[in-house]
Amino acid sequence: MNAAGEYNLSGREAAEIFDRQIDVIAESWRDVADEVGLTREQADSLFGTTILPPNALT
Repeated sequence: MNAAGEYNLSGREAAEIFDRQIDVIAESWRDVADEVGLTREQADSLFGTTILPPNALT
């Protein structure tokens, strides 16, 4: 959110994009986990953990 201005976005616009990214990840998680061959236990243990670089969503 701190970099919103660098992309000509308001804080609100940046927050909306961030929220949508989170929604897409949550909505797609099970299908993607199945596609890459994760077991349900593996997918469940990874869901909600940070697997992206710390600045990926800033």
